[in-house]
Amino acid sequence: MKAHSYTPPIETETGAARTSEAGLLQRVTEGDLQAAAQVLGYLTSNLADLRAIMQKNIHEAREGHIWRCLLAYLATSKWGDWDPLGKASLEQLRPLKWDEPKAGAAAQAIAELLVVDLNEAEGKRKELILIRALNAPRPICFAAAWLLGLRGNPEAIPILNEIITGGDDPTRAADESWQLRAIEALATLGDARGAPALLVALTNNRGAVHRLASRALRELGPAAEDVLQMALQHPDSHIRWHAARGLGQIGNLRGIQTLVEGLRDEHPAVRWATASTLADLDAQAIPFILRFLIDQPLSEPMRQAVYHALHAMPTPSTRQYLQPLLEALRGQSAAVHAPVIAQRMLAEWKPVTH
Repeated sequence: MKAHSYTPPIETETGAARTSEAGLLQRVTEGDLQAAAQVLGYLTSNLADLRAIMQKNIHEAREGHIWRCLLAYLATSKWGDWDPLGKASLEQLRPLKWDEPKAGAAAQAIAELLVVDLNEAEGKRKELILIRALNAPRPICFAAAWLLGLRGNPEAIPILNEIITGGDDPTRAADESWQLRAIEALATLGDARGAPALLVALTNNRGAVHRLASRALRELGPAAEDVLQMALQHPDSHIRWHAARGLGQIGNLRGIQTLVEGLRDEHPAVRWATASTLADLDAQAIPFILRFLIDQPLSEPMRQAVYHALHAMPTPSTRQYLQPLLEALRGQSAAVHAPVIAQRMLAEWKPVTH
């Protein structure tokens, strides 16, 4: 490190080293910024033993000062305590002259400390600090919500949603780095209340936020079904494509019914994504496709999409069962013959046995 580099104690006995580091933490609680830099140096050291010594000392801290200071640094890159009730101004936090060994190392180390508990009592102390911090000013409340989400605490959801959407004012949405963290936390929680905010992230961004939101929505599974169905009506074909993929992975009956509508989307990529997703569902999708063929006038783009969905189904017995319909879809009078065959097959429908 370039500033305030720290030389570990000469003692090699574990007890002596721990005593030394406990003294270092005491100086931190007294406002010693050089000691704070040394603590961060330990936590981000490439020497596992040094990291472990400092982690253990912090885990064993029984008062909340060090945890609040670490949270403040994670949120602001400044050091200091803040009022546990969230009333204090951030102006009392002080800049810390310290160079990370690599970007993000301190945030990763602090997050690990605040998420992982050595025992139940420590977990309760940290949960209380983080919950109180939800009432603190930005960005401390953002950092607290992220960490609570990673801990699996749903009390963080309103703030995580606000990070992405801005609440009542979209212009107040946080920057990309915080949005990525909020998406990570919402994906960890797996709660349907986070799905609308994930859809906002999906629709408002084309970069890393968009990609992570898409993956998070798919991982939510059935909890994301309602917002994915909404996304199928989005004017952007790229969003509809993601929605089709997500609904296909959910695979329940209501989702398939909505997904089939993508076979008549105006955009070729959406039709192709829909057909490929339906094909992956195999026999489960057949009755929905048959009903679609009966109810919808068969245009050439739709014919191609339906044919791909049926022809690409992976199970041989399914493809064999579909042969009469596939032949009709290949014929010159597909628009006439295919719906007739589909109607007969639907009336006689029984799940294909493999």
